[in-house]
Amino acid sequence: MGSLGQRGSKGEIELRWYQGSFYWSRYKLILMNVRFESKSVIRQETLPVELMNFTMKDTNYRRLCSTKTVSSVNDNFPGPTIPDHKWDTVFVNIHDRGKYGITIHWHGIRQPRNPWSDGLKNIMKCPIPLNTSFTQEIIFFIEKGTLWWHAHSDWSRATKHGAIIILPTLGTTYLFPKPYAEEAIVPAKCYKGDVMTIIDEALTTGGDPKISDAITINGQPENLYECSNIWYMEDQISNLI
Repeated sequence: MGSLGQRGSKGEIELRWYQGSFYWSRYKLILMNVRFESKSVIRQETLPVELMNFTMKDTNYRRLCSTKTVSSVNDNFPGPTIPDHKWDTVFVNIHDRGKYGITIHWHGIRQPRNPWSDGLKNIMKCPIPLNTSFTQEIIFFIEKGTLWWHAHSDWSRATKHGAIIILPTLGTTYLFPKPYAEEAIVPAKCYKGDVMTIIDEALTTGGDPKISDAITINGQPENLYECSNIWYMEDQISNLI
């Protein structure tokens, strides 16, 4: 499969092709309005293109006064925020270094004629096998505002998720006065046990899965729980204003 190189100076992106013309034709079709030059370099004309890397692996976290191993993205919980503009295209290189084959779904993002990047496990594509990588493409056609991405493999989404911030098209403005500052707030659930084991036990017995032990905001339990560190959010937001 062809792989995308790193962003260079002046918005250049180098494409390295390891197999034949199929991928060349595919990307030539998708990346319309760009000019192809020698040495496999694309100069951006009208469609901004971003490249991100998501590495799925186990990380130790201390929450609710105990330490546990959770599957995270880039050693962060929640995972990285994807900031972009309407009409942008983002390529995400997903490297699976965890325990399970996974897919990533871009919740609320339409993927017309691009189903292999939608990330619905065993519906749009098979899970990414362990110790392999797969590049998913996100094209922001009509979306604006705040959405989210998450793993789409059983309950792995409990720790593999993050925000998608879609700003107005470059050259345009907000429909309201521009805020002084912006901060993504991602609420989620926190489990002391292993989330994959919890859902497996529920499916085996036919009973309800165990409820969460806490609610988190940007990965930290609320301040009513023991060993909470939620006050860092207040300081972080205060520093933005």
